[in-house]
Amino acid sequence: DRQTDRQTDRQTDRQTDRGYFLFLAPLSILTTTFAFPHFKNQDFWCGYTEPNKFEDCNGEEIKNYLPTVWLTNLNVKKHKKERILSKSWKDHPDEYMPYWNFRAIEVSSIQNIPYDYYDTIGVPATFLKDIHPDQFEIIGLGVGKQQFMALNGFIDRSSYPREKFQKFYIKKGDPENKYGRRNSVLFTSLDGKNPYKNPFARVLIRNKKITKNENSYGFEDVIKWLNQELLSKKPIDIWNHELLYKKRSNQKILKKGKK
Repeated sequence: DRQTDRQTDRQTDRQTDRGYFLFLAPLSILTTTFAFPHFKNQDFWCGYTEPNKFEDCNGEEIKNYLPTVWLTNLNVKKHKKERILSKSWKDHPDEYMPYWNFRAIEVSSIQNIPYDYYDTIGVPATFLKDIHPDQFEIIGLGVGKQQFMALNGFIDRSSYPREKFQKFYIKKGDPENKYGRRNSVLFTSLDGKNPYKNPFARVLIRNKKITKNENSYGFEDVIKWLNQELLSKKPIDIWNHELLYKKRSNQKILKKGKK
């Protein structure tokens, strides 16, 4: 279609201007603020494989190495195929926590991206390995204070009591951490009020194929559902328990919720 043709033209223009390239980078580049704008602007994207074994000039295996990923501006067909989505927010609202300081929901696995949610979602940074630019819009990165606070959808929580963060997230006497990390990283919330630091870096994206209609849902629907649930349930009884136990950080959340 026309959109795909325009996308291909843009990629071709970049390749013509800068030439073709292919290089290896550490996998951690997916979560760095200096590289993220290049992913967002499609200056480069990931290749097919992730080499994890290397040899020196003598053919000896190098034992100490970092996980790596190919970065290139060559055509990579996997990025042009739409991702098939099979899960519904309507049927599983208890598996998608809202963020406390951003108008988005947490999607802990790329496989669980809901097909009926039109607003912003946070997904693991590994999403960048398998970008689908015609299907998803990349909004921003869920870390990095300056770029994160500038995103449309950021909720300023600078007035939230500092002592609630002091014990877990703020170094005492840190003059550069005036508002704590509450404004520089995503926090999830069991009840829309009490924040818990998200354990891993997230990429904020939006499904461009979904429009707002009676069969789709957004952040306002999440909050409406949450408020209704809170009328009769405790926060810890609302969210999917199996999901909360998946990560060590969420085990701590469960423990806190019982207090």
